[in-house]
Amino acid sequence: MSKERKDENAKYRTIIKKYRRHFGLLQGDIASLLDIDENRYSGIESGRRTLDINISDEIAGLYNLKYYKMGNPSQVIPKIEDLPKATQEIIATRVGLGIKLKNTDRNLGFYLDQLINGKGLDEPITAKEIWEQLPENVKKSSSPTEITNLFNKKPRNKIITKVDKKGKEYLFQLKKLAKK
Repeated sequence: MSKERKDENAKYRTIIKKYRRHFGLLQGDIASLLDIDENRYSGIESGRRTLDINISDEIAGLYNLKYYKMGNPSQVIPKIEDLPKATQEIIATRVGLGIKLKNTDRNLGFYLDQLINGKGLDEPITAKEIWEQLPENVKKSSSPTEITNLFNKKPRNKIITKVDKKGKEYLFQLKKLAKK
């Protein structure tokens, strides 16, 4: 598998995990909806198993989307009422057990993933410059240091690299676009 294809698979795996967590679902819930073994789904999400077009479309279907729409970084996560009935029922069960749905309005990781999947890291940029572009409600609950920390941890450190410094701050860029 080519490096470009691996990067695309990694991005898609990040997106399916984001959707699952957004709705407070467990890997076992998704596996049950897909009628596959939980270990198989876990392997798909972690990258130990192949993520092909068919399973991508089945996963996207759980959110009433096509795989290519779900893979679009600017795609808005659907509302619960727009999801298929089976997905809604499992979410209702989780909520009934006290599992809260994720509020992505203030989720720094959510915005960083959108940046990674968009064009935001095509050129070198500092964590402070990224932080300055965030919505005010996210800026209030985050800092440039948190951005640096998230970029240095898995899975983002597999996609992003430090390319240089601007004063005392590191410049970050997508690995596949960084000059060697």
